[in-house]
Amino acid sequence: MNREQQYKAYFDHYNEEWLEGAYSQRSYDYPVGYHRLRILLKSLEKENLEGKKILDIGCGGGDISFALAERGADVIGIDMSDGMLEVARQRRLQKVLKGNVDFFKENVLELSEDIAGKKFDYIIAFGLIGYLESDEQFFEIIRRVSKKNTVLYLSCRNRLFNVTSISHNTVMEVQEGTVFKLIDEIDTYYAKEMPPDKNAEFLENLNSALEKVRHLQNAKEKEESKDSLKDLRGGHFSPARQSTPGEVQNTAEKYGYSLLQLWGVHPHLLLPRFNKKLPPQVFNILSDALCVFEDEPISLIWSSVFIGKYEFV
Repeated sequence: MNREQQYKAYFDHYNEEWLEGAYSQRSYDYPVGYHRLRILLKSLEKENLEGKKILDIGCGGGDISFALAERGADVIGIDMSDGMLEVARQRRLQKVLKGNVDFFKENVLELSEDIAGKKFDYIIAFGLIGYLESDEQFFEIIRRVSKKNTVLYLSCRNRLFNVTSISHNTVMEVQEGTVFKLIDEIDTYYAKEMPPDKNAEFLENLNSALEKVRHLQNAKEKEESKDSLKDLRGGHFSPARQSTPGEVQNTAEKYGYSLLQLWGVHPHLLLPRFNKKLPPQVFNILSDALCVFEDEPISLIWSSVFIGKYEFV
């Protein structure tokens, strides 16, 4: 199977498991979907979304689409997974929304004219860019449905984390001779000052995290989490492609998008291999103390995912 077929097969079959892991604190899994949505809503907190046209690419079970429609937006959610779309449509029947949501089966590489012929005020593409062959391919597609001042939110696996994770990805970067280029970009984020008030808040968060750990009822129970990258009915599930924030920014600018803001998602207070050395949830509870820095450049050093906000100019 090619990359596109792999992802469709996975999300068709494991849609409920993926959604549970993405939006709830479960065993050793980190709820990346929950935090991406939280950061998005925080960024849009002061925006009037009533009547705004929003395209949610890779909408999955519809969590993002529903949250934006609750603010009055007119949302189109697209996905190529029949399983995910069925979940989203069933959820839609139970929602009373201020705005509107419609879900369509679409391959982003072959958008129908009904979608490709529209222009949107906001485009949300969380995780999509890593499923495509290149960042250029992503922005080529996005540009077609953008207009002046269209705001794009995208999330991507953070290649910079390959340096700090001390993992097989680190070995790969060393072998390919790319690690020094990554370190150069990391140094630019280290150079930024850490706000004193956030330093104090981090310490408070860490103290609260330690209290949570002490009171975990299941702290001594080891529950092996599902590995969503390995079980594909005997097939091999290729990991999503990675990019650095700088690489995405350079490509975005070529296609007319200007960077507005970056956030680090899925922070790591300890090396990732420590996760399953500790009782379930402990690693992630401690790491969440770093969320206070998520909108600071320093967060891009220890986060395995990043969100970028861009404007089409």
